[in-house]
Amino acid sequence: MRKVKRNILLNPGPATTTGSVKWASSVIPSEAVVLIINNGAYGQRMCQIAHIYGFNVLEIQSPPDAPIDLTTLETLIQKSSRKISHLAVVHHETTTGY
Repeated sequence: MRKVKRNILLNPGPATTTGSVKWASSVIPSEAVVLIINNGAYGQRMCQIAHIYGFNVLEIQSPPDAPIDLTTLETLIQKSSRKISHLAVVHHETTTGY
């Protein structure tokens, strides 16, 4: 019996799909501004993916082991010259071990 190599994908995404599939399932239109709360490894990955696909990104950094500073977040949203249409955040950053 021949052994088949099994590849296991352990990443936050996107999975190994074609470009047309990745673009077809995107909910973010090209004119949108996405505010990404970068609070760890997965937040950083979301930022990388958004930049690769050319999305308009506004990023706020937050420690992975502390609550998001809502006052800072609210101030950023209110004072932004760009109209933010989407907010992306990792609810539970599992890479911290908590």
